This record gives sequence, C-alpha cells and structure tokens, in this order.
Amino acid sequence: MWFVLVIIAIIPLAILIYLATLNGRFRIRRSLEIATAGKTVFAAVVDLKSWPEWSPWLIHEPDARINFSDDYQLEGGAYSWSGKLAGAGTVTHLSINPYRRIDQQASFSQPFKSVGQVSWEFEERGDRTLVTWEMSGRLPFLLRFMARRMEPAIGRDFELGLALLNGYLDNAAPHPSITF
Repeated sequence: MWFVLVIIAIIPLAILIYLATLNGRFRIRRSLEIATAGKTVFAAVVDLKSWPEWSPWLIHEPDARINFSDDYQLEGGAYSWSGKLAGAGTVTHLSINPYRRIDQQASFSQPFKSVGQVSWEFEERGDRTLVTWEMSGRLPFLLRFMARRMEPAIGRDFELGLALLNGYLDNAAPHPSITF
C-alpha cells in the first residue's frame, strides 16, 4: 500500500518539476505582401471595428459579443470579445506610429488567463505593403508544455488572418471563405 502512495505522490511532483524546467515563452511572426497602399492597410488594422471582417478568430464565432471603446482607433483604444469558441479577452492599442507600426496588448481571460504583446509592422514596397503580425508572451505555469505548439497553431491563424485582411482590402485578391 505504501508503494502505491509513493507513486501517487511522485507523479504530480515529477510533472511540476518538468513544468519548472520549461520557460513557457512563445513568439509567432507572419508576414504577407498585400497589393494595397500602406496607409490603407494601416487604417484597416488600427480600426478595431474592421476586425470582425478579417480576424481569424472572430470568423469562427460571428455571434461572439464584441464591444469597442469610444477611442478604438487611438492609443488606449480597445475592443473586447466574449464567446463560447473564441473565449474572452481584450485587445488594446498601446502605441501607434502612423503607417509604420502598431503595438497592442492582448489580454485573455478565457479559456485561461494570459497576456500577449502584439505588434504590426507596415513596410511600403511601391504600391504594395509588407504587413508583419507578431505576438509574443508567456503561458501560465501549468500550460508551459504548450509553448512549442503555439507557434505552428497560432501561426496558421495569423496566416489566415493576413489572407483575410488581403481579401478584405483588395477585391482582386483571393479571399478565403470559411463556413461552419
């Protein structure tokens, strides 16, 4: 009997030790060149009210509750969402460097609490714009094991979001259509 109790005590301890060896940090970065002027691309990203049209997460749950702050296009402006599939959280503009960069904070409250730092970079290339979307952060202690899976999983969402943004801005571009 004591042997079983020792095993029952060792397994959770081993899991906690394993989690303590992981740092839980993640970084996702994707880029897409869009055949649209930088000012137009920048305007779509800074305008949080346009996000339901191209956000890779909000298209999964069009019935999610979305609220916008009064200053949603300015530093400090935010939108929050709450849904069964998309979870809940808030995206806030931290700094805006017109036509070049937007820094945001994504605070998630469901399905678990976490904070990610988000940045958008816009590089004009003639009549095209290279858009780079990045998010970095650290997972909660008990979820650290998921850090390596974040890059490929969220990276696919970023690729979809950039493709949807491209289709939203350029009628001639392929526009992914997703139905559930």
